[in-house]
Amino acid sequence: MVLLAVATSWRILTLGLSDLWAVSSPDRALHWRPDHPVALRHAAEDRFNARDYAAANMLARRGIQAYPLDGRNYRVLASIEDARGDVARALPLFRIAAERSPRDLPTRQKLAEYALKSGDVDQAVFQLDLIMRLNVTLWPDLLPRMVRLAEFPTTESAFVRALGQRPNWRAQFLMTLAQKAQAADAVDRLYRRLDSTSKEELTAWIDRLMRDRNWEQAYIAWVSSLPESQHAALGNVFDGDFAFPPSDGGFGWQMPRAPGADVQTVESTNAGAGKILAIEFYSAGMTFRHVSQLMVLGPGRYVFRGKAQADRLDTGRGLQWVLTCAEGQQQILASSPLLVGTQPWRDFAVPFEVPAGLCGGQWLRLQMGAPDRISGHAAYAALSVQRAPDIGQPDGK
Repeated sequence: MVLLAVATSWRILTLGLSDLWAVSSPDRALHWRPDHPVALRHAAEDRFNARDYAAANMLARRGIQAYPLDGRNYRVLASIEDARGDVARALPLFRIAAERSPRDLPTRQKLAEYALKSGDVDQAVFQLDLIMRLNVTLWPDLLPRMVRLAEFPTTESAFVRALGQRPNWRAQFLMTLAQKAQAADAVDRLYRRLDSTSKEELTAWIDRLMRDRNWEQAYIAWVSSLPESQHAALGNVFDGDFAFPPSDGGFGWQMPRAPGADVQTVESTNAGAGKILAIEFYSAGMTFRHVSQLMVLGPGRYVFRGKAQADRLDTGRGLQWVLTCAEGQQQILASSPLLVGTQPWRDFAVPFEVPAGLCGGQWLRLQMGAPDRISGHAAYAALSVQRAPDIGQPDGK
């Protein structure tokens, strides 16, 4: 009984020491337990990294005998064949490793590398998908590479299938693609083939379309993102009655915080139906350009209309709406009458013409004539841009 107890205690001690050193000192662990599967794998990896392929091969095979279900020993064998340049022997071993240890990142990375070299884009994207799902810390390194891969037309269908599964990396990939891809057409093709996109994904695409001056496509994409309740507000000026909250981007009203001014939309009291844009200035020196909207007007003649009101608006140069081209020399197309002092609600109408070429998008912006101190109250309502009727043309022309 005493001998049995001593033997049992010794066995427990050696197992504990083997487990303790299996990773940090696998050779020491194998001294206590020669068949320790974890120690065998780490010892095999250490020998492989030291380019002692014969010892690595022997230790990996012993590891497989000790625990056949651990695919990482097969990965060591595969890596040895890969280092020797024998892809025909390495690839099947990597596949066995992936089957038995599906979460092993080095195995997945090698399979992705082989797939890319052989031109098997479906398999490459499949492996990259798994890698991205397994380890988010690899995203900063892998996302730019995946963007470059997605720019090739041959990879489009594979990415559509992977993105259709809505993996955890989808939104970050699409936003990186929209921001970083050199081939704008690759971004457009991929986005168009997706069944649906989140708001942040779609916003990234709209921003890219606007950056590329693809105004019409950007506007169509932006309209598709609007809730149905806002469709009635569509027009050359979106929401000219200020019925809805400002937009984060796209073609809605943009109203970033303005130091020295309080910008808000409030219910109208005597300017007619709808809300009004009301601005209170607090005698601050500033350059006010904090209310704007991007529009898409085709070449032709238009009239910009609205209502304006002021109460003790004290500014040297006045406040006005300015419409400019969003590209080229940013030509000024129209300016509303300067608003200053005190005036009741008055209508204004400003005719203007959008030229053909380098003016596919236009900025409508409320701004001061020049940087100045300003105080008092200003309000606008019922803004619209409508095509002007042709005048002086022969009938039927």
